[in-house]
Amino acid sequence: MASSADNNGDKVIVHNLLPHIVVYSDGTIDRPRNFPIVPPQEEDPETGVSSKDIVFSNDPYLTARLFLPKLTQTNDQNQKLTILVYFHGGGFTFESAYSNIHHAYCNLIASQANAVIATIEHRKAPEYYLPTAYNDCWAGLCWVASHATKNPINSDPWIANHGDFNRIFIGGDSSGGNLAHNVAMRAGVEALPGG
Repeated sequence: MASSADNNGDKVIVHNLLPHIVVYSDGTIDRPRNFPIVPPQEEDPETGVSSKDIVFSNDPYLTARLFLPKLTQTNDQNQKLTILVYFHGGGFTFESAYSNIHHAYCNLIASQANAVIATIEHRKAPEYYLPTAYNDCWAGLCWVASHATKNPINSDPWIANHGDFNRIFIGGDSSGGNLAHNVAMRAGVEALPGG
């Protein structure tokens, strides 16, 4: 039953799941625990890591932030690095691959592990219930793996030129760990591009 406030067109809380999310009668959602979004950097002044945002799928629309550490070999064009496909946490309902906390974390890992990182931005509940996030993260891993083939999907030069496909890892924090687990199970029974 709608409240009188709802009948008058006022915004009413339908689901209050503070501190994570609040869903209103007009369909809007607040995510108070989200950290601020930060832009990618051409080169981080402290670590030398570069980052950029890319679209790897248009249907559905899926994006990622890539991190490339400062290349150290004389022939930088051919330097091969470990690849990490990373899934951010946030209880499947909030946070972003582009938030300042995840950006700083991936920037640090890329620098210290000397790894190319693709952190996948997955769709979130309640707009998209599970298994949507699992499927988005699987699509991200397949996109990265496709670079090991002759016809990669939406090829990116950082992964194509510097990714070592004999050293590819997946990981994540919090719900991202759950995403990594489910993606790993799927990879155990379903082939990835390039084997």
